[in-house]
Amino acid sequence: MLIPKKNTELEAELAKIGGPAIDENARKEVTSYIIKATVTRLVGVFLLLASLVCLVLDRPFVVPMVLGYVIVVAYIILRRKAIKKYVMGLVNECDAVKSYTIFRELLIRSTRKRAMYQNFYNVANALLLAGYDKEAEACITLAQQYCAGPIAKLLEYVLRMDLCVYREDLEGLKNLQPQVEALTSASKIPPAYLRSYESRKFYFTGATCWNEEKYDELLQLLESPSVLRRFTLSLVKYNYLKSKVLTAAGREEEAVSCRDYVIANGGTTWYRKRCMEA
Repeated sequence: MLIPKKNTELEAELAKIGGPAIDENARKEVTSYIIKATVTRLVGVFLLLASLVCLVLDRPFVVPMVLGYVIVVAYIILRRKAIKKYVMGLVNECDAVKSYTIFRELLIRSTRKRAMYQNFYNVANALLLAGYDKEAEACITLAQQYCAGPIAKLLEYVLRMDLCVYREDLEGLKNLQPQVEALTSASKIPPAYLRSYESRKFYFTGATCWNEEKYDELLQLLESPSVLRRFTLSLVKYNYLKSKVLTAAGREEEAVSCRDYVIANGGTTWYRKRCMEA
């Protein structure tokens, strides 16, 4: 079959870690995309090589060259649209279980370094969002064997910050703060990756407010522009955190309204599970 070979060693390691059951429909969807992308890329490369041969042999080469470039551009567009679709599917539908299958399948077929650590992050993030915190932590540890550099380290810190929030580990957040701040101040990290950290930076101030029972300040912090409320997933997280603060402040009626939003829109995330248990 014309499809990038699986990294069977990595697949076996992920199987040992465990997680949600594989969504077969999602797996087929990803496999179909990978086949289409592979065929498109190979055809484009073949046409570009053919144009070079024609050029050397003094034969007409413009048509295969133009077609080659067009198909390579089509491949790039296809790849970007697919990845955007998978990421947006998670942030809009909040289906962490389905997203786990999608990103896991992409990860075990990743060949480029950047795709490898991005998909490791996506797999661990989906695991944590689905409530598999131990599995997510094991995935973060596994990623260290395959990924290195400041971007990979930043994504690890971002995941560990989310892990602390899941476990309500305020001491863990306190310990992470100097490490992540040292990394971001010393390394040149692309803005696209820094945004993942910037959108969670409020955790550190929020943990201090929570410890000191400064609930009004914490509510103001949650309303600040730094707290994302652009997509359904970020709104779900926002409402979950706000419900916790409102409950602690004795404003239970308002907290119920926030929990209702999370239950209605939280999909298969742990935010929804906890609100249903409240």
